[in-house]
Amino acid sequence: MTQLPRRCLPLVSEIQRATCFHFGIEMGELLGKDRSSRLAHPRQMAMFLARELTPNSLPDIGRRFGGRDHSTVVHAIAAVRRRATENYDVAREISELSARVAAIVAARPDEVMG
Repeated sequence: MTQLPRRCLPLVSEIQRATCFHFGIEMGELLGKDRSSRLAHPRQMAMFLARELTPNSLPDIGRRFGGRDHSTVVHAIAAVRRRATENYDVAREISELSARVAAIVAARPDEVMG
């Protein structure tokens, strides 16, 4: 895989914003403690994308999602991978969210660095 310049990589906050917009939820809900499927699925998707699209470590991603443990991030990544292989809609959602994040990165001012 080709290494992109850091300025081309999304920030976790950009992934979170794109996820909130896509799922119609508030940032506080994404980062909160509620484990209902209405919020757990978007949160897991965002954690998955944070791991896939950023150089951030698992502990750092967990901290940025309401102070969660790295094992929670590992679980989220595995759950999304499993669902994406079993359900085309989840795989499509990943593609749509990735495209939305890429658009956010492309639109940011040049001086913003990851």
